Amino acid sequence: MSDSKKCYFCKYGEETASVKLSENLREYGCSIIHVFDTEPIFSYTIGVEAMSGKAEIIVPFLGHKMALNLLNQYNLFIKNGVEFNLDEVYSDFLPFISVNVVFKKVLKSKYDDYLGRAVEFYGDDTFEAWQMVLPDKQGLFPWDDGCREFFKREENIFFKKEW
Repeated sequence: MSDSKKCYFCKYGEETASVKLSENLREYGCSIIHVFDTEPIFSYTIGVEAMSGKAEIIVPFLGHKMALNLLNQYNLFIKNGVEFNLDEVYSDFLPFISVNVVFKKVLKSKYDDYLGRAVEFYGDDTFEAWQMVLPDKQGLFPWDDGCREFFKREENIFFKKEW
């Protein structure tokens, strides 16, 4: 991971980050990294695939609390045996607000720049990573007719453009 993109754990040093990562894996089944000092801000899981064989998830543009809620909910679903597929809309993903999500496969070319801590954890880029895509304020996904161009460009950072 480049010096310009530091994760939340990095500010505490490598040793503390490694200990925290191990503690989170034991206690929660994954750890969540928040990258907040770059554009775009983003958050992602580490350890989901190691603990359950399911994809790691990255979610861009959300504040710490919302990203944490979404990623923890994903991990909880996985731990309870829920299966997810790429390109399917999952309605009401969070129990306390109506949020639809779709999962898209993250391009391998994005791993080193955006999933650096996960690459370090796994030792290479052979793990699976998906972007959790949320709709805009009108409920439109980037590939929907009528979605604003700005949102289409911004949301399409980690996966192959299909529109």
